[in-house]
Amino acid sequence: MRRPLISLCAALLLLVPGLPEAQTSARFGTVRWDGERLTVQVVNAPLKDLVEEVSRRTGMAVTGADRLAGHRTLDFTGATLHEALRVLLDRVNYLATMEGGVTHVRIHSMTSDVKPPGTGPIHVPGLTDRAPGQSDVVDDLVDVEDLDEDEAEELELLEDTIGAPAAIAVDDLTDALESEYVAVRLRALQLLSFRSADAAIPALVEALGDDDLDVALTASDVMAAMSGPAPLEALLEQLAEDVDADVQFAALRALALRADLTSLPRLRLAVPNTDPLVREQAAMLLKELERRAKAAAAFKP
Repeated sequence: MRRPLISLCAALLLLVPGLPEAQTSARFGTVRWDGERLTVQVVNAPLKDLVEEVSRRTGMAVTGADRLAGHRTLDFTGATLHEALRVLLDRVNYLATMEGGVTHVRIHSMTSDVKPPGTGPIHVPGLTDRAPGQSDVVDDLVDVEDLDEDEAEELELLEDTIGAPAAIAVDDLTDALESEYVAVRLRALQLLSFRSADAAIPALVEALGDDDLDVALTASDVMAAMSGPAPLEALLEQLAEDVDADVQFAALRALALRADLTSLPRLRLAVPNTDPLVREQAAMLLKELERRAKAAAAFKP
C-alpha cells in the first residue's frame, strides 16, 4: 500500500527560491509553487511536460526529461518538493542531488514494478563522487551585485533562449559555452540540459575539457542524462588513447552515471588505452558493468 503523500520522506535537499508568486499552467491543469509548497491538480498530463513545468515553477534543475514517458493524474496540495518528486517520479529511475543549494534531478530511465538488481547509476570512487561545487551560480546570477556588466548582459541574453525555437536556442547556447565567464558557461549548460539536442553534442564534448572543473562536471552531467546512441557514442570516443586525461575522466563519469550495458563491447576495448591517471576508474566501471550484464542475463521477472 502506498504511504500518504505528506508522510513520504526522501533524502532530498534544500530548495532554491522559485517564482515569487503562485502561478498556474493552463495547458493541462494547475501547477502552483507558493511558500516552498507545491500544488498539482492535473488529469492525464504528459509526465515529461509536467516535470518540466514543476522545474520552471520551483527552480530545480532537470536533465534527461526526454526519457520520461506516460501520463499522470494527480491531486495534491501543499507538498514539499521532495514529497512531490516521490509521487511525480514513481516508476522512474532518477538521481536527485543537492549541489550548491540547487536541487538537481537527473532522469535515467523509466522503470517497471519488477526490475533486475543493480540498475541505476554506477558509483565509482573518485569518479562519480565528484560533483559540481558552484552550481548555485547558474539560477539567478543576474541579480548578483558584483557581476561584471558584460557578464550580466550575456546571462540576460541566455534567458531569451528559453522560449526560442529549438534550432536557434541550441546554436545560441552552444556559442555561449565559449564565453570567458564561468557563470555564463554553467548557465548555458543548464539550459542545454532542458533541450537534450544531439546538435549540441560537439560543444558538450568540448566542455568536458573545460578549464573550470565545475563546467566540465556539469557537461558530464548533461551528457549522462541525454538519451539515444549519439551521446553514448560521443562519450566512448573520448576514451581514445590520444584524448586528454581530464576529458577521459569527465566522459567516464558520464558513462558511469548512464550505466548503459550497450557500452560494454567498446569499453572493453577502450580501458587498456585510457590514460594511466583514469585507468583504474575505467577498470572499476567495466567490472561493475560486466557484473550487471551477468545479473541481467540471469534475471527472471
